[in-house]
Amino acid sequence: MITVWRIMIAGARNFLRNAWLSTAATAVMTVTLVIILFSFVMSNTLQVAVKTVLNRVDVSIFLTDDVTTDKAKELKAQLEKVDNVQAVQHVSKEDALEIFKRQNRTNKRILETIQDNNISLQASLKVKAKNPSKLQPVADFVNRPDICRAPAIIIRQTVIILPPASL
Repeated sequence: MITVWRIMIAGARNFLRNAWLSTAATAVMTVTLVIILFSFVMSNTLQVAVKTVLNRVDVSIFLTDDVTTDKAKELKAQLEKVDNVQAVQHVSKEDALEIFKRQNRTNKRILETIQDNNISLQASLKVKAKNPSKLQPVADFVNRPDICRAPAIIIRQTVIILPPASL
C-alpha cells in the first residue's frame, strides 16, 4: 500500500514538474488512439457495406407468356444445379405486379395507371449467385438453344436477354 502511494505521489510530482510536456505527450497518445479506433471502425463499416451490396446482386431471367408454371419449375430446378448458383426464386406475373405495387405504393399516379390499363408484368426467375463476379455459368445456361430463343449476353457481370430480332 505504501509503495502504491509513493508511486502515485512521484507520478503526480513529475507530471506537474513539466506540465506542458506531459500534456502534449498525453494529447499525442490520445489522438493516436482515436485515429487507430477510427481506422478499425471504418474498416468494419466498409466490410459490412461491401457484403451488403454483394448480397443484393441477383440476376433476373424474364420468362415469356408461353412458359407454363411447370416449365418454370423445371427451369428453376435446372438452374439450381448450375455452378455458382446459391438460390433461385420463381416470381409469377401476379407476384411481380404485387412487388411493383408495394415498391411504388407512395406514387398514386403509377398505381392508378396500373389499375386503369390492366397492366401485367412478366414472370421471372431470380438467381442469387454465390460469387456475383462469376456469372458466366448462369449466362451459359440461359444461352442454351433449348432454353432461350434469343441470346443472353453479359455486360459488367449482368445477364441481359436480348429479344428476338424482328425482321
